[in-house]
Amino acid sequence: MLLAILLACPGPGAGAAPDAAAVVDQDGDGSPAGVDCDDLDAARSPGEADLPNNGLDEDCTGGDACFADFDQDGYGAADGSLVASDDLDCDDDGEVADLARITDCDDHAPRVHPNAEEAPGDEVDADCDGGELCWADADQDEHADATGATVVSPDPDCLDPGEARDIDPDDDCDDTDPTVHPDAPEIVGDERDANCDGVEACWIDADGDGWPSTGIARSEDLACDGPGEAPDLASDCDDTDPAIHPGADERCNDLDDDCTGAAEDDGLVSLGDGRTYDELGTALTAAAAGDTLTVCDGTWRENVVVARTMTLRSLHGADVTVIDGANLGAAVVVAADRVVLEGFTLTGGSGRAGARTEGGGLYADAQELTVQDCVVAGNAADRGGGMLIRGSASLVRVELRDNVATERGGGLFVVGRAHGEDVDASGNQAASGGACALGDADAEQDGVLVLDGGTIEGNSATFAGAAWLDLGSLQLLGVAVGATATNGAAALGGRRDAGGGFSAEEPGAAATLECSTESGGCL
Repeated sequence: MLLAILLACPGPGAGAAPDAAAVVDQDGDGSPAGVDCDDLDAARSPGEADLPNNGLDEDCTGGDACFADFDQDGYGAADGSLVASDDLDCDDDGEVADLARITDCDDHAPRVHPNAEEAPGDEVDADCDGGELCWADADQDEHADATGATVVSPDPDCLDPGEARDIDPDDDCDDTDPTVHPDAPEIVGDERDANCDGVEACWIDADGDGWPSTGIARSEDLACDGPGEAPDLASDCDDTDPAIHPGADERCNDLDDDCTGAAEDDGLVSLGDGRTYDELGTALTAAAAGDTLTVCDGTWRENVVVARTMTLRSLHGADVTVIDGANLGAAVVVAADRVVLEGFTLTGGSGRAGARTEGGGLYADAQELTVQDCVVAGNAADRGGGMLIRGSASLVRVELRDNVATERGGGLFVVGRAHGEDVDASGNQAASGGACALGDADAEQDGVLVLDGGTIEGNSATFAGAAWLDLGSLQLLGVAVGATATNGAAALGGRRDAGGGFSAEEPGAAATLECSTESGGCL
């Protein structure tokens, strides 16, 4: 009966619904087993903050939170950016395991990290030191040093004084001087390559006398002291002649040797080598045989002696170049062969002294003398008032005028051989032979004169106003000989006892006439 009663009575809970299964959360972190990835560690459960790079999956995602390396350059973002990893080692791409490398100042640029090499002037802090390596522009002329010099900047923009960017030109050949760079104007002769083209602008000194002209030359020599160069402008007025420049000595050459703006060479005599004198006699002493002396305008009151073979020529001709014997002797004495006398007026001569005076303006005892473009006027002597020739001479365009001989040959006395071309004789006076006298019968020295062209007119003499032949011959070729009245007395005459005796008839103008003491007359 007890059994029945027991069977009939309900037990505890009899008649109520059974309880759900009990929830298991052993670590009490609010995440039950089965949800919690580690129910024995209250620090690990879904939603828990995942501490980075500790090798633990605190938030039960299956991996660790790792410091991000977005640009995969081996350095994590310096701002601590994280990335969820699929595992716990934080050594996959885009992750950084080494906490010491969480220093990348730009984790989106793989070339930027603390161990990167700075690229100068790109305005990027590549090595994350807070500044930039900039190109140097020490002189701040907006052109970087061409040598590649750099400067460390406290900021990345490379815009501070003395800095340059990689977009700025790096072509400054002297970064200590702001006036030197490729855009600078070149200053001629300042011994600097101002525009960095490798050369300097120098003044041209083409003749190498140290005095340049205004021309400009390009030189690799910055000192401008190479051939044909000069550093300073000195205005050489003729850069083709080294003897012409400011401060040069004036020479007798009709040139402005010292660059003053005018040729100031009156009263000067120059030798061919440029030596210049203010006395004709001094120049003749300095000259060597074969030299040429050039005589400038002026009146030279000297008794000139030419003792060596040379050429003595005036620069501007007889009208302005005068040798005045000052009545102290012959104006010019020629005592050497092959002398050329050109372009002078010979005046004031009183002849070479001896038993008698001879050759008032010119006395020549020489062979192959040439007298050209000269005026012989206002001289006096016993014989050859104008000139006396002993030897041989050529007279070209010579004027014999107003000379006086007390004996013979007012204009010319020839003892030897002379040939004249376009010789004009006028106004000369003598006892015999107003214009000319030939030969010396007493000394048995003949005189031969050939005149081709020119005039003989207006001369006077006691005997033979035109020509007196003592011994020798006279040939006139196309010479205009004036009538008796214009030449005084008989135009032609000679010593009969020396075989002379000439017709007193006057040849006409531009006549051809041959007279000789040998033939005893004129043809």
